[in-house]
Amino acid sequence: MKIYESRYIKGRIPISVAVVFMLILSGIVITSPYIDYAKGDGSADVPTVNGLFYGDGDYNKYYYLSEDPGRGTLYYYLDNDILYIAVVVNASVNDNVFGDKGNTSDITYLQRAGWHTASNGYKGHTAKELIGSDHLEFKLTIGNESWKWKQDYVYDLDNDKNPYESDWVSDPWDHDGGGTPPPGFIKSASSLQWNFNNGTWDVTMGEPDRNDSKHGKWKCEKLKSPVDSHNNATYVGWPTWDAIHQWEWAMVYEMSIDVSGYSGMPFTFKVFSAHNSPPKDGDDNITIPPIELIDYGDAPDSYSTLNISNGACHYIVINNPHLGASVDAEKDGQPNLDATGDDLLDGTDDEDGVIFTTPLIKGEQANVSINASTNGILNAWIDFNGDGDWDDVDEHVFTDVSLTGGENNLSFIVPSWASTGTTFARFRFSSVGGLSYNGSAPDGEVEDYKVEILSFGSIGDFVWCDANKDGIQDVNENGISGVTVHLLNSSFAIIDTTVTNDSGYYVFDNLIPDDYYVEFVLPSGYAFSLQDQGGDDTVDSDANSSTGITEKITISSGKHDMTWDTGMFYSLPPDIEVEKKVWDNVTWSNSTKANINDTVRFNISIHNNGNESLININVTDYLPHCLRYYGNATYTPIEWGNNLTWLFYCGGCDGCDGLPPGEYMYIEFDAIVVPEPDLPTDTVTMKVYDGNDSYFDTWLFDVPPGYDVTNGSYIGWCVDRSHGIKRNHFYQTTLYSTYDPYLDTKCEAAEGIDWDRINYVLNHEQGDDDDVQDAIWYFTGDKSYWQITPIARIMVNDALANGEGFVPLPGEIMALICYVNDNIQLTIIEINVTPNDGINVNTANASAIGIYSGETVYDEDSAIVDKRLANITIEKWVSEDNSTWFNHVIVDPGDLVYWNITVENTGDDPLTNVYVNDTNGKSFGPFNLAVNESISFYYETNPVKDVNNTATAEGKDSDGDKVGPVDDWATVDVINPDIEIEKWVAEINGTWFNHVIVDPGQIVYWNITVKNNGDDPLTNVYVNDTNGKSFGPFNLA
Repeated sequence: MKIYESRYIKGRIPISVAVVFMLILSGIVITSPYIDYAKGDGSADVPTVNGLFYGDGDYNKYYYLSEDPGRGTLYYYLDNDILYIAVVVNASVNDNVFGDKGNTSDITYLQRAGWHTASNGYKGHTAKELIGSDHLEFKLTIGNESWKWKQDYVYDLDNDKNPYESDWVSDPWDHDGGGTPPPGFIKSASSLQWNFNNGTWDVTMGEPDRNDSKHGKWKCEKLKSPVDSHNNATYVGWPTWDAIHQWEWAMVYEMSIDVSGYSGMPFTFKVFSAHNSPPKDGDDNITIPPIELIDYGDAPDSYSTLNISNGACHYIVINNPHLGASVDAEKDGQPNLDATGDDLLDGTDDEDGVIFTTPLIKGEQANVSINASTNGILNAWIDFNGDGDWDDVDEHVFTDVSLTGGENNLSFIVPSWASTGTTFARFRFSSVGGLSYNGSAPDGEVEDYKVEILSFGSIGDFVWCDANKDGIQDVNENGISGVTVHLLNSSFAIIDTTVTNDSGYYVFDNLIPDDYYVEFVLPSGYAFSLQDQGGDDTVDSDANSSTGITEKITISSGKHDMTWDTGMFYSLPPDIEVEKKVWDNVTWSNSTKANINDTVRFNISIHNNGNESLININVTDYLPHCLRYYGNATYTPIEWGNNLTWLFYCGGCDGCDGLPPGEYMYIEFDAIVVPEPDLPTDTVTMKVYDGNDSYFDTWLFDVPPGYDVTNGSYIGWCVDRSHGIKRNHFYQTTLYSTYDPYLDTKCEAAEGIDWDRINYVLNHEQGDDDDVQDAIWYFTGDKSYWQITPIARIMVNDALANGEGFVPLPGEIMALICYVNDNIQLTIIEINVTPNDGINVNTANASAIGIYSGETVYDEDSAIVDKRLANITIEKWVSEDNSTWFNHVIVDPGDLVYWNITVENTGDDPLTNVYVNDTNGKSFGPFNLAVNESISFYYETNPVKDVNNTATAEGKDSDGDKVGPVDDWATVDVINPDIEIEKWVAEINGTWFNHVIVDPGQIVYWNITVKNNGDDPLTNVYVNDTNGKSFGPFNLA
């Protein structure tokens, strides 16, 4: 199990130290106290011209480049093909007054600054002086090309020096000097230009009514209102006087240059001078030296960070490949113990291209997301053994890996031998490969990171049933299995889930060092024990009794804390639910329909519907008389009578933890529908009529009406040879069904006899009565196998192979036992099986004991077997006279023949959708048949050849189930009589001809042959011969 969150990613950590850049993390705005904003104190009330960073409020994009310490600073930003430059001249140098003339907070300052001619003769510095002399001088070098030029802070396009016109610009075509700007120069602007064009501040253009040859006659005045009608200026607020700046403000100059034609080339930028006349500090100019743009690392110098240590460095070029959003330059490596020196230098976090998306765990895969500005090659190192270098085996984690622009997801294996704790990583990205962790690269970026290598920890222990609810684990209180346990992170979000084992224990392993909580989920009906009872933390309950959540658990690297237990007790009593179902050929249902000899499958579900495990579960199923257990059970029952019992989770047996709360167990078994004859419960009169010793007719008398037996004669058999019975003697006898499930207890004389196979013999008789009686005696134990007749042995073998569990169908034979007393021979009689329809309820119940509470629970449920016989019969007849009907008739060709089809509902269920089809091409239906209803159909044919005709019928019962098909047949033989005669003559008896030649008086032999060549027997056949011979009458088949 690996647990991690984004907050475990080892990257830049925000720190707040005086005079530092803030790191860029998601949503953090970077500010740089090095930038002397338009207000000089870090505020930004005064923008420059829109379209550049200062004017658009995006001044935080600039990177520090170089400075004239305390006097001015140079910034840059390289946005692919566009180079942005910003020069800020501090207010302490610049003496360009913009303020409210009417403010008298420091009139001496105002006079000295040029508002009035000072009494000491000092000539005031006014705006006209600024326009005439103040300018900047730049030099830009890209590759082997250089450009040097001057330009004004502000210049009036129409040269009328009207402060009320919005035509003041700051352009690169110096009107005080010369030079050529680079060809890609796009735009420039200054804060002074903005002030002139917006006219919101007082602009001192000169001494009142002064006229000189250079500047003409100027007038000193201030704007009449914050919003001036002369130039539609928008008021942004009068500057506020304060003791530091008074009315003075920093001067900001910006420019943008298209450098798209110089991709891959390094560049330098120099400010030769920023002329400010007269300056406050006596120096007219500030000078900012050039610097090569090189990116260095910031890991401790043991990893080769400083230039003197051959530190890793990358020249920054036009369209420079880099990691993350940007890259900035440093004069040298910036090593520190957090690998944040680069960011501390200028307050800008350019090391944002690498995110560890998983923690670094010993022996596990770590994943990292690399964001590249373009296609390039990555090399990376991690000091796994923490020895201060990247020289060891497996520490070069990525070697010349090709990246594409955008997000790249990579992975590596942290060696199992890695040392836990903090260490350092270096990522170098360039257009070239083959880089080491030190040395220079022609382009790209190096990013160093402080990372941490961790070992997994674990949390776990025990959930127990607090039977006495005291919040303390007692010796006899067992664990609770199956309890859900959540692992929460420090934000209380679920990060893993498990359940307690059979003994109540749980564990969360493979945890990264962090803060966690454990939450226990109460099973239904439970409550938490009180927290921290008894003063012994090893046996108390650690979860809050309201929330189920522990206190904070701090896992350090490699820590295994197995001390977090909780107690629970039952707040609700145990419960059990029984559900009895029967398969209805489609699904499990509450009822089904079945006929005699059908197999029915039952399902008993036992549900622990309470809140504690159940033991000593006793399940009993009470089969009605029409059903008999037929095996195929998922668990073998204990059979007693017609009842079945199962015992589960009893003391001393396996699995005695019981059936857990919420769990089910299922029992399935088969039962077969057996005959259930309706017999009188009182004795009736019986008389053995025949005089044979072994088998005899039996007469019943005094049978009340309404039963499946009546007064009359039955076929009888002897069951018990060891006792006698008198013929023609009346006995009071009790009748028992051989399919009575309680026969063994009702009639001990019938106990142990294989009645199923005896019933099989009665329905599969062979031979004579002696053979049948011998087969019966074999199964009653009165004769051995070799004592019975050979034909009886055939019947016995058949019954042994096929008679187990035999159940006769309605209309077939079953044996009824005739019991007089133990001293009189036991006999049986044959009766025909009747359907005995009706509803039969099968009930199952279960009882159990709660494993902790000791309470007994009970439930029961029933399923219904509707024993009905849906049956249909058909009879097919044929007749020559339409009144006398046969299965077979003989007619002459073309004779008229009458056909009859009779269909009858011989079951006990109404039939619908009955169809009759006849092979003579006749069809009838659909129609309905009530119970015992029949219907006949008639038609005629004139057959010319033999006909073997079959009719079939089928329908549906009240449940829509198919009944049938059944069929019957009748045949017609069409007569085609024919007789043939042949006459032969021979000289020698045996050699026959149609003609012979003989001498007079020679003996001649004659032969007459008559043959029936037809398909009907011939009678009264006569033969007459011209020789005076006659034969007949005779028959010819």
